[in-house]
Amino acid sequence: MHRTHAPWLFTLSLVMAACGGETTNNNNTNTNTPITIETTSLPGGQQGVAYSAEIRAKGGSGEGYKWSVSGSLPPGLFMSSGGTTDGSGNPMTTILGTPTGNGTYSFDVRLADDSGQIGSASLQIVVDAAPPALGITTTSMPDGGTNQAYSASITAANGTPPYRWLLVSGALPPGLTLGAEGDPDTTLAGTPLQAGAFEFTVRVRDADNAQADQKLKVTIADTTQPLQFTTTDLPDGQVGLLYTAELTAVNGTPPYSWLLVGDAPPGLDIDESVSPALLTGMPTMFGSYTFQIEVEDAQHVKVRRTFFVEISRAPPVVRLITVELPDGEVASAYSAELQGINGSGPYTWSVQGNLPPGLALTQNQADPLLATLSGTPTTEGTYAFGVQIADARGDTSTVDFTVVILPQIFPIEIVSTSSGAVTLAPAVQGLAYSATITARDGFGRYHWVVSQGALPAGLTLQIAGKPSTVVSGAPTVSGNFTFSVTVYDDNNETDTQDFTLLVVGGGT
Repeated sequence: MHRTHAPWLFTLSLVMAACGGETTNNNNTNTNTPITIETTSLPGGQQGVAYSAEIRAKGGSGEGYKWSVSGSLPPGLFMSSGGTTDGSGNPMTTILGTPTGNGTYSFDVRLADDSGQIGSASLQIVVDAAPPALGITTTSMPDGGTNQAYSASITAANGTPPYRWLLVSGALPPGLTLGAEGDPDTTLAGTPLQAGAFEFTVRVRDADNAQADQKLKVTIADTTQPLQFTTTDLPDGQVGLLYTAELTAVNGTPPYSWLLVGDAPPGLDIDESVSPALLTGMPTMFGSYTFQIEVEDAQHVKVRRTFFVEISRAPPVVRLITVELPDGEVASAYSAELQGINGSGPYTWSVQGNLPPGLALTQNQADPLLATLSGTPTTEGTYAFGVQIADARGDTSTVDFTVVILPQIFPIEIVSTSSGAVTLAPAVQGLAYSATITARDGFGRYHWVVSQGALPAGLTLQIAGKPSTVVSGAPTVSGNFTFSVTVYDDNNETDTQDFTLLVVGGGT
């Protein structure tokens, strides 16, 4: 009998008589112990870095070991199912691979032998996220001047120090050199010998041979030439309208600083945070202004220039003067113009709400104060929406509209009579007579008239009737009578039909 919970211990004693009368006692022991997985924890890993860890066990029959795993191994890792044995014959397996994700992953490991014994253990692997990639964080360089000492740092981040730096393309300003080493900074330093704008690409490489490139630019001014103010005049402006004008200088020793001197237009100031510097702001008072702007270089050389700027009054507020739009009809072309006045361009038009399907609002390119609502309506209904015009000052004007799109209307048409055709049944003199004339389509009410000729005496035509009118009465004369009947709708559309009515004598 085979038992899996307690070991069997067999003791065999053999007593044999040997020559000379001696005896021999020989004990032989065979042990089949339970499987125990001795590994209780596994080392952590890192995303993108090769991983390997052993799982060891003891016990079992010593034959037919098979490993399996349930749960979630870190993506990118796997476990050998066959495993191997150590120097003492104990079973072991390996989890290996390169993790592609990060996080905490829990799973169960199971070992079975050919005798049916099973051992298991719950384990987990914590995989840390990959560290940030090596990169150069410096994106811009300060300007310099010829024959002026220059020094600027270029900084790297992440990766594994030590770093090595090199120039991979472009050209440094003559007289400047790039440091080959630096953690985390290297230095571009020297004395520039030539003016100009120099673009180049630097590369940093870390101890793991990872690398990163960055394109940079250094502008070297010709400081052998005197500082010059190159902005010669400034544009005029308008109250309440954003004003922007560039301020430029050359030569001297950068960087430059700027100063307003005198009575500049209220609301304007110099923005030195951008290159080139800007005279910018929102003018608050109209008038004529004469003032100076001063530029100063790093050697404290100063140059002033006088400017004249005219600030005009703010125009009247923009206003949309169209207050009503026409209705439309399904499948019929639609076009309506909207008119704005005043304000300051450029202007923008927009719709608030939903236009009738098939219609769109477009701005007139030749006159931006005009817009056209046009298209071909596709769906009947009543549509409420707003149209807004806005100007460069931020002022807006909005008007709400309601447009009714009517069902598709076909032209009015006389189609039949009571006899089923566009003819009238004969009448008998002196006897009551009635004949129906029918029309279709058109819009609104129908109005009927005898437009040419005359009905037989004694007969009349009903003036109003939709979809039909009636010729009725008792004819007092006989004969063959020809006349025309015209029907009008509320859109004043018409259709005319010629009729012949035979009236036979009463004695016939």
